[in-house]
Amino acid sequence: MELVFTTGARFERSLDGKIYSVTDSFNMDIWNRYLAVYNHLYIIARVGDSLKEYPKELLAESDKVTFICLPCYKGINGYLKERKRIYRIVRNNIDKKYNYICRVPGIIGSVVSRELRKNNIPYGVEVVGDPWTVFSFQNIRNILSPFLRMQGYLSLRKVVRGASAALYVTANQLQNRYPARKGVFTINASDVNLPSELICLQPKEFRKRRETDIVKLISIGSLEQLYKSPDVVIKSIKLLSDKKINCRLTWVGDGAYKERMIALSKDLGVFDKVLFIGKVVPSKVREYLLDSDIFILVSRSEGLPRAVIEAMSVGLPCIGTRIGGIPELLENEVLIKPNDEYALADEIDLFVNNSTFVNMQAKRNLLESRKYAQSLLEQKRQTFYKSLIKLSNSDDIDKR
Repeated sequence: MELVFTTGARFERSLDGKIYSVTDSFNMDIWNRYLAVYNHLYIIARVGDSLKEYPKELLAESDKVTFICLPCYKGINGYLKERKRIYRIVRNNIDKKYNYICRVPGIIGSVVSRELRKNNIPYGVEVVGDPWTVFSFQNIRNILSPFLRMQGYLSLRKVVRGASAALYVTANQLQNRYPARKGVFTINASDVNLPSELICLQPKEFRKRRETDIVKLISIGSLEQLYKSPDVVIKSIKLLSDKKINCRLTWVGDGAYKERMIALSKDLGVFDKVLFIGKVVPSKVREYLLDSDIFILVSRSEGLPRAVIEAMSVGLPCIGTRIGGIPELLENEVLIKPNDEYALADEIDLFVNNSTFVNMQAKRNLLESRKYAQSLLEQKRQTFYKSLIKLSNSDDIDKR
């Protein structure tokens, strides 16, 4: 059986003629999840041309992975200009002989799922995010925010309701807001790729802080939007500096807001305490985590963040927000409300000055991360894939 997989992620064709993942999220390590069950993988996604050279670690195609290339539009306006071409490409690549998985939310997943429903072809969904929080006014300060929020919410509900199988990255949060139809196969499995050998044997151990100690903070996330709240983290660094707590923040991730965040750190007088290192390959991310003291992810919108699980797996204490699936990963004592640099600074202060508490959190996180070991999640994912194959081979497919 062959699988057609749709994603809103962008890819680029480099000078060598090969296609690479722009975000590092979809390289061959990820595709191998599907190839463990399927003979061939076709990716419907945006692909642009690039003059950049990419590391082999970001290679996204092989003899078993073929791209069905859509125009590499950006934003709503870009989509509207290209939508006729997108519809035509999608229609020309729909065939009942394939399995289909739509990774949602996203415009491309909505377009493909609509065409599949029209042709009475069953499909699965991987639900990885929540447009209701993504398009809140806190995230998108635009007069269109309320419209985009409601449209995204209703569109995702429709896509999921039309699916014949659903995989959610959360245990409860996304299921409650975007439920599948009664009787449809559902399962939950985090999107993290965490081989057991990369889970540390011991948590990081903290001793009582001395005034001369530098506390190494780390946060990971794209800066294409402000969903990960880099502005809030930088403001908290200023508050901590005023309290004579010597912190250094490393931000892993790149995007359009990077220069604005650098400017903000300069305006607040903490430029020397914030390091934006840009995008790095996955193996490097772990190195930065291992060299840090506290992980921070105070997002304004989330599914179930892989970065938190990766931080937990190296035995780091973590601070998060009560958003999306983060409360499924961390204890309530380390969660704050979004957009609150004062609460974040207070929480970091607690971590820095209470070694008993922070060591307890580090140990607890490491133990919790073992639930997300690759071998355990692969069993769940393969059960999901096989449910779709079974549907395709059945003569008793539900006629929607």
